[in-house]
Amino acid sequence: MKTRPVPSLLIGMAALLMAAAAATADPSQPAAAPPTQSTVLQLDEKASGTTSDMVVGQLFEVALVENASTGYRWEVQSEGAPPCKLIDDVSEYTVAMPGAPGVRRFLFRVKEEGTGTITLAYRRPWETAPPIQTFTLTLQAKAPATELLSFAPPALVGDVDGDGKLTITDVVLLLKAVVGLR
Repeated sequence: MKTRPVPSLLIGMAALLMAAAAATADPSQPAAAPPTQSTVLQLDEKASGTTSDMVVGQLFEVALVENASTGYRWEVQSEGAPPCKLIDDVSEYTVAMPGAPGVRRFLFRVKEEGTGTITLAYRRPWETAPPIQTFTLTLQAKAPATELLSFAPPALVGDVDGDGKLTITDVVLLLKAVVGLR
C-alpha cells in the first residue's frame, strides 16, 4: 500500500496560511459583508417612455429583444449625455437556430448630475427609413446621499468562503483546493 505525507504538508500549509492572514488582518476595520445582489439596475422594453431617477456612479443595463437575421438591430441614437455614458453593448443569441431572436444589452453608467435621454432605434442600418421601434428613457441623475455612502474594506486575504472572517473552514477549503481533495 502506497502512503503519502499529506498530514505534515497540510499542517504546514495551514500554519503558513494562518500566519499570512494574521499579518494582513486589520482589527480596526470591520469585516466586509459578501455582496448579496447585483449593483446593476436591469431595465427592459417596459421602461421605454418612462423617467428614471438615478444616482451618480450607478450602472444600469437596458436589455431589448432583437432578431439580427432579419437585418434589424438596436442601435444607439442618443446615449443620455451629459449625465449618462454608454459603456458597452453586446448581442446574445442563446439558441443556435437561424431566425431565433436574441437579446441586445446596453450597459450605461451615470457619470454626473443632470437630465438626459437615452434613445435606441430598432432598424436596418443600411436603410434610410425610420426605425420600426424606438426605446426612450429619460434619466434624472442626482448626487448620492452622503449618509448612505459606505465603502467596504478590502477583501481579507485567505477568506475563501467570503464571510469576512478567517476561520478553520477557510483553511480546509484552501487545503482541499491545493491538495485536490473533494
